[in-house]
Amino acid sequence: MLLKDEVEVKIGDEGIAVLREPTNKEWNNFQAAQFRGKGAVGMTTARAQLFDAIVKDVRNIEDKKGPITIEGKDRIPARIKAQCIIVGFEMSEVGLNEDEVKNE
Repeated sequence: MLLKDEVEVKIGDEGIAVLREPTNKEWNNFQAAQFRGKGAVGMTTARAQLFDAIVKDVRNIEDKKGPITIEGKDRIPARIKAQCIIVGFEMSEVGLNEDEVKNE
């Protein structure tokens, strides 16, 4: 298996978030932050913070203000950021072809 340095996660029908592979330190800090918070809120916050740290690009995502770029990533809701981390890094990849976009 060839390890990739980034992953693309589908958001909605056409949106894509490109996330780089977190470093071991970032992943360990993320896991520690999940348990410092209480319940789902702590986990969502930890995932959203990891998303903000490792997102490289966003494409075809917009809100009422217009298109969202990497500079406007703060406009992406925390629950969507958290879902990107779950799909991109926490779900099993068994049988996933190398060229597939996750969550497709």
